[in-house]
Amino acid sequence: MPAVQVAVRLRQALGVEVGLMDVFEEPVLRDFGAGEWRARGDPGLPAITGAERVGRVPLSFAQQRLWFLAPDGGSKQAYNVPLGLRLRGRLDKVALKRASTD
Repeated sequence: MPAVQVAVRLRQALGVEVGLMDVFEEPVLRDFGAGEWRARGDPGLPAITGAERVGRVPLSFAQQRLWFLAPDGGSKQAYNVPLGLRLRGRLDKVALKRASTD
């Protein structure tokens, strides 16, 4: 489970605020449960609330960058691929099909 989900679920279930660094510093659940983050208490962060939207909302910088990289409006799947690999050997088509449907 991603660290953000851990922090959100702890807030929802227990009403405690846990920073992402706390999750990464104690990756073992038993150690995390006994962690020092409990002693810090509530960091006093404001609640996230909805905002009224009037008209169009400007694109974020990340959205503008994606729009620039895909000028035709189509998706550029290669933008999301962190690396490419060249595999050699016999292709096991059954295993490939099974892996792509999971």
